[in-house]
Amino acid sequence: MESSDQRLAEPETSVATQIILLVFVATFVSAAAVSWISIETARRQLWEQIHATYPATLEQGSQRLLRWLVEGRRLTADVAARRTSRDTLLALARDAGAPTRRASAETLFKNLTGPAAERSREVHAFVLLGLDGRPIFSTDSGETLSAAQGEALVRPGAPVVQAFSRTGQRPLVATCIPVIGPGGSPAAYLAGIFDSDALRDVLVSDRIDAAMRLDLLGPGDSVLVHAGVPAEGGTPAGEIPRPLGRVREYTSATGEHVIGVARPLGTLGWTLRVEAPYDHAFAPVLTVLRRLLLIDVGVVALASLLAYAITTRIVRPIEALSDAARRLAGGRFDRQIPETGRHDEIGLLTRTFNEMARRLQRSQADLEAANRRLRDQNQNLQASNEVLEQLSITDGLTKLHNHRFFQDHLTREIKRATRTGDPLSMILLDIDDFKRLNDRLGHAAGDEALQCIAEALAEAVRDSDLLARYGGEEFAIVASSVDLAGATVLAEKLRSAVAKKAFTPGDAVRPITLSVSVGVAQYKGDRKAFFRAADQALYRAKADGKNCVRVAV
Repeated sequence: MESSDQRLAEPETSVATQIILLVFVATFVSAAAVSWISIETARRQLWEQIHATYPATLEQGSQRLLRWLVEGRRLTADVAARRTSRDTLLALARDAGAPTRRASAETLFKNLTGPAAERSREVHAFVLLGLDGRPIFSTDSGETLSAAQGEALVRPGAPVVQAFSRTGQRPLVATCIPVIGPGGSPAAYLAGIFDSDALRDVLVSDRIDAAMRLDLLGPGDSVLVHAGVPAEGGTPAGEIPRPLGRVREYTSATGEHVIGVARPLGTLGWTLRVEAPYDHAFAPVLTVLRRLLLIDVGVVALASLLAYAITTRIVRPIEALSDAARRLAGGRFDRQIPETGRHDEIGLLTRTFNEMARRLQRSQADLEAANRRLRDQNQNLQASNEVLEQLSITDGLTKLHNHRFFQDHLTREIKRATRTGDPLSMILLDIDDFKRLNDRLGHAAGDEALQCIAEALAEAVRDSDLLARYGGEEFAIVASSVDLAGATVLAEKLRSAVAKKAFTPGDAVRPITLSVSVGVAQYKGDRKAFFRAADQALYRAKADGKNCVRVAV
């Protein structure tokens, strides 16, 4: 059988070689580092690609849009400059004020310009304007110009193409060409209204993917034409990423996280913006992230299972030791850890712990036995002290409080009365003719008389009053919170209780009645005067025939 020294010998193998939890940590850190490098590389490459493709898309869109606008303006200029159409336009502008010819003139204008608008991919309506910009005729009643818009088009120095916002409708984009009269100066103006749907198609054709948005922004950053899927929350607002020409990552006015770039469009005062949701622009990175995440989860899970399988053999004994140690710290020494026969540090620790628990268990048993003995002795000593304490303040004959306790209690009550201002009264009683009773019947009868009177007084006083044997045949009562009148009533009650109390001493045949003389006084701030006043009142009661109550004046 193994001895205690052999069980506590040095371990044969090191448990450190079995701690392979670092495999899990190393796997997790390595996977996270590889994932971060891969994602960051993909993101950087995609960002470089965006910096190259977005501005290029914007440049291509700008060129196509400008060519499209130039073609529309060229068509409008061609209609206004052709000799046949010019003469007709001048005649229509000149005769516009004749109401009788209004209908035929409007039909003539539609026949003249309508075919050109139908053949054009850019302009889908023409409007004849007077010199003041007032609209005269239009090929499309739904796409006409207001007087203010016409005035803006014919104003000197105005942009060659202008856009006008319309409440609840698509913006109106128009260009204006003067119709030269015989004198070489403008006699009217021909406005060409661009097709907004065709303009949107021009922008859509330059998108590199379906999620990209190309927006044409007019003066004040208002959206003139939107090509692409709407932004989150509705139609995108006219926010221009600055500085112009640089790809920016920002939050749009609708709260959407986007990537965009913008550039001015010639001298028109317009801006072309290309924009795409961040999640879509970086979808390849997010795809890589999801795949790497799945791979990382699989690798870490596999490493965790392997680490768990290997470390279980180490962790479980340590958990058992930890649980036993907690029980030991809580005073429970009866827990023994099953020994597995291992010869490493854990095996040594298990054997050492069990040996220590057994020793502590024996020591605890010895200590509990000693504590029980000490506790019994303390209880006996406490009981003896309580008896002695009670005897020190109790009169042995009457079982009332003695003179010592009376003085201590009187001191406390005087302090309380001084602090609170409550009244405090004292009653002194003396048995009448007590000496003659002793001489006639003996001291044993006198002791019985004292006991009988003590019982009568104890039954008559309040629970809050202190009744004590002051000495010999004298008794004293301290009445707390009682004024002189109340103390006088109590004194009379005590005198009457004694007078009614009869006792038969020794072998006497007939019962004997006793009486007491009573003195009453109230505390007035002086302890000696307080007691002296009660004593003097008692002497007056004796002098006045005994068996009566006298109050100190």
